[in-house]
Formats: sequence, C-alpha cells, structure tokens
Amino acid sequence: METKKIDLGYVSIAGWNPSVGCYDYSSPDNVKLDPNEQILNPNLEYTLIIYYPVTVPYIVDINTGESGMTRIEMIELACKHYQKMYDEEDESSSTGDPGHITGMLNRNFSDGKYGIWGHDIGDLILHTLKIDESRKELTLGVDS
Repeated sequence: METKKIDLGYVSIAGWNPSVGCYDYSSPDNVKLDPNEQILNPNLEYTLIIYYPVTVPYIVDINTGESGMTRIEMIELACKHYQKMYDEEDESSSTGDPGHITGMLNRNFSDGKYGIWGHDIGDLILHTLKIDESRKELTLGVDS
C-alpha cells in the first residue's frame, strides 16, 4: 500500500495556537482545512517516527483512541512529542542546551539521545502527516 499524505497546514511546532486554525498555504486560495476532520480511524496503533532534525530517530507508539484522531489532535500530538524530544535531548546531553553555531542562527550539534542538529524547536514548521498503513508508521513533514 502506498504512503498516504495528509495536509496539516503550516504550523509552528513551538508556537502552535489552535485558535489560529489550519490553512493549506500551498493552495492559491489559502483554503481553510477542517481541524476536526478525522484523519486517522479509531482504535488503531501506529509508530510515530521523527526523523528531522535528528541523527537518531525519535520513536513512540500511539493509539488513535475510540473516536480516531482529528487533524487538530494530530497537530497537538506532534507538537507535544517534538517538545518532549527536545527536552530529552537537553537532559541527556553532556552540555545541556548546545547553543548556536558561532556567527549563525543554527543550533549547534548536540550529543544527547537524538543528536539534534541545525535547528531550535522554534525554527520548525509542521506541514504534513505521512501514513504508511502497511508498516503502521506515521512520519511528519517538517520544514525549517
């Protein structure tokens, strides 16, 4: 089965505010996406994998619950796990917050659990959920 992509709009991971809503900014008319649209069916288990910006993927199992998962619930879940990943990174690093590369706005490489590099959480924009039904994997499309 092919990977299915769900548009989440363009969402600041660190600054997500549900009152702003979800828009498809890639469309010419900035179509408002339905935040309450169910995008994952009820009572399913998936593995959420975060590949960016890390050298070791962040992996967590999730369950869609009795009512499934809406677009807004997926956004909130993604933002929560990104924050958790960055917190775990700083806690597991020998230096804590690695600061920034001299003369740049980019985050220094971290030696923590996930090896975060290049971007602070405030730089990250969530835009897509990729669903691989055959592997029961969810991955996130994220830009910086």
